[in-house]
Order: sequence, then C-alpha cells, then structure tokens
Amino acid sequence: IAQGEQSGVDITLDTYPYLAGMTYLHALLPSWVQAGGIETMRLRLREPEVRKKVIHELMVTGSDGAHGNTVNFETIVIAGVEKALELVGMRFDEAAKRAGKDPVEFYLDFLDEENYKVSAVLHGGHEPNVRSIMQHPKHMVGTDGILTGNRPHPRGYGTFARYLGVYAREEKILTMEGAINRMTGRPAKRLSLKDRGLIRTGYIADLTLFDAATVKDRATYEEPRVPAAGFEHVWIGGIKTLNSGKRTGELPGKAIRGNS
Repeated sequence: IAQGEQSGVDITLDTYPYLAGMTYLHALLPSWVQAGGIETMRLRLREPEVRKKVIHELMVTGSDGAHGNTVNFETIVIAGVEKALELVGMRFDEAAKRAGKDPVEFYLDFLDEENYKVSAVLHGGHEPNVRSIMQHPKHMVGTDGILTGNRPHPRGYGTFARYLGVYAREEKILTMEGAINRMTGRPAKRLSLKDRGLIRTGYIADLTLFDAATVKDRATYEEPRVPAAGFEHVWIGGIKTLNSGKRTGELPGKAIRGNS
C-alpha cells in the first residue's frame, strides 16, 4: 500500500475482524479451469487429463484460486449446499473420510454433485495481522458478507459490533471514534456519497444509536445468524427500522449507485 501511494496510486482497504474467510468452494480451483463459466468448467473437469492436472495444482504446485498455495482440506468447513445437508458444518477432510474418498477427489466429485453451489468457511487467518491491518490510516470496515447458505460466516451479522465491542472497547486496538469513522464518514467519502456518513444538517438521516458499554457481536461459526447486542435504535433515511432493539418492519433502504 505504501509503495502504491508513493507511485501515485489512490488506494484504500477494508477488512472484517475474523480469522476465517468464506467463499464458494470452486473459487479454489485454478483460474484457467474456471474460465468460461460453470458449465464449461464442469465439462473440463470430467476429462481425466484435465482433472489430473487440476489435482496436481491443488495439492502439489499450488492454485492461483488459493492465492498460489496448495489446499489444506482440514481448514475448510462446509457452509452451504443444495443437496447434502447432513454435511453442513462438517470439516471437509471429515466429509471425505465419511465418503471413503481422498479429500481432493471428494472435493471435485462434491462440486459436480452439488452443481458448483457449495459455500465454505476457510480457516487460517493470523490475529496479529488482523489487528495490524485495522490500524492502518486508510482502513475501513467491510463485512464481505455472504448471507446465503445453510451456515454462513458470522461476519454478516457480527462485523460492526465486533469492531466496536471487542477491538475498540475491550482490546483498545482502535478508539471508539476511530472505529465509527471507519464505518461511516471514511467510506462515505471514499465512495463519493455527498450526503451520507456524517451527522450534519441536510444529510440523509442514516443513524444508529448503540450502547458503547454493551455492544458486542453474538454470531458464531456454529450459530451465525444471531443479531448483535447493544444496538437500540436505527433510522434509515429518517425512518426508524429498529426500536428498542426490535425491528419495526419498515424497509426503507435502497441501493445507492454512483453519486446518488
């Protein structure tokens, strides 16, 4: 980032405060075999020579879909499927053992059987890195959340509360004001939103009232769809959507595009 800035690149970053990531499982495959879309990929992977080459990249030389690394199936947990619901929440190597297959062979078969609609939580982050990155002066908060799936990543429900409760109040990695700025004014400025992100006359009233002493994430990898604690009231465009911690049923939110 520093090198980019020195060369004139306008660069920022955002992260979520968890060690695990989440994506669709076929993303780990080499990009050359994914080219052309799902159906093309499906046909390629049914060719024995192509399958052999893919397995070699996944397990020996590294796949660009896995950031150039080989794949460790012991760190992957199945999060969402179309058919095999009994495997949700199971570690991938354990699911392969249950099927009596080598993990990489099971991986390729499983993708095909599930129509390439498998999401997974991938463990392997490093807490010192997470903390160091969030202190960067260009850092902003993002969930990168995938809300679909049988057992998605808790970041979809817990990211903002986790920054406020854990990393600002408890760990003091950030100040409370600094954490809030990373969620509001800073990203609004970055996205050129002229009337949002600050509490100011004439601005859209997108407001959240929370208790700084109690706000905390409650979503876990086992139970990811649990709302955070400590949020009392929320207004979107001046319309209350959360009242005393309970949803009002109002749905005034809208997609914001460009400078709208």
